[in-house]
Amino acid sequence: MKIAYILAEQIDINGTSGASAHIRENIKHFRKAGHEVFLITNSQNHLKKRESKENKLVPNKSILLYSIIPNVLKIFVKNWRIRRSNQNLLLQNKQILDKCDIVYERDAFCNFEISNYCNKHQIPHVIECNGFFWGETGSPFHKSPVPTLYKKKHISKWLQADHLIAVSENFKNKMIAEGVEPSKITVIHNGVDLEAHLGISESEIKGLRQKMGLENHIVIGFLGHILEKHRIDMLLESIKSLNDANYPVKGLIVGGGIWNKYQQQAVEIGIADKVVFTGPVEYAQVPLLVAIMDICTLPGCHDYDSPVKLFDYGAAKRPVVAVDFSNVQEIILDAKKGFLFKQGSTSNFVEKLKILINSQSTRNELGNNLFQTVESNHTWQKVAERTLGIFEQVIK
Repeated sequence: MKIAYILAEQIDINGTSGASAHIRENIKHFRKAGHEVFLITNSQNHLKKRESKENKLVPNKSILLYSIIPNVLKIFVKNWRIRRSNQNLLLQNKQILDKCDIVYERDAFCNFEISNYCNKHQIPHVIECNGFFWGETGSPFHKSPVPTLYKKKHISKWLQADHLIAVSENFKNKMIAEGVEPSKITVIHNGVDLEAHLGISESEIKGLRQKMGLENHIVIGFLGHILEKHRIDMLLESIKSLNDANYPVKGLIVGGGIWNKYQQQAVEIGIADKVVFTGPVEYAQVPLLVAIMDICTLPGCHDYDSPVKLFDYGAAKRPVVAVDFSNVQEIILDAKKGFLFKQGSTSNFVEKLKILINSQSTRNELGNNLFQTVESNHTWQKVAERTLGIFEQVIK
């Protein structure tokens, strides 16, 4: 089939985030299955424009003028520009859309026209939903000056679509609470490139641990594009607590985002020499970096996420200590595939870490159990197969 893949959000498909991996791997496996995929996106143009702006000096007069404009007006203008950009994306790709059998959209902020176009031209429309764009749990990158009205319009878009894919059962339940029919929603969690994690030798692991100054320590790690929701502050406090109690641990924080903020926190609480921050890394480096972790963590997330890091951890056969949200429990069963700690409780987090620090056999057991789940159900190939199954149902 011919698939139009709509990516209106400004996501670099060659990036290292979970979103980048999801898009890249879906496209790869759709094509591998023999389908023709047309990626419709303005992300690359956006990235070039951003780089161009960063390389220019902004005149002082422009800075002064911008500083006196009310924030609400700034948000209105920004949102108008986003919506106009999304409209242009549609207008510029009508010929592609008209020859496709289905439109697959990664849900995006202020991208409403595609629904109207698909309905008007009777093109099947499936939306992959990864998060909300309104309220306190909305996108950290976009805000609406009128969130109630925005929410109503976005839900209307969901209702118009032929089918919706939610990344967790909890997200599906939240969508149902907003009036979407349960039969219209299929849950497909995120996944992992399992092959990339296989075949890493002990000598590679030992060599990198030595290079990073992590030898002779239990390495407690985190992987991801770091945002405040991930509670890296709690992870650092836990590492400090463990060191104060003379546990031989060091932290390894892998990923970009606001990592500098937490690097500064590590300095302020006196554990700068106990934590390694890599900053942004290429995805090809991720499997080995996860492999040198002894214990992997998810201190925080949204309660509707499908954290890609969980599947990377499982692919590496590493035990996990994660926040006890229901969406996390969809993947990890406490004491069977990892340990869950009470949300926001540093003491409970440390307690679970201590169990794993003290028992290599428990670490091995939990890591192997999570690997079996990932291998059976959560590879990107299986994600793509399930998604293609939805396409076939909708087209019929």
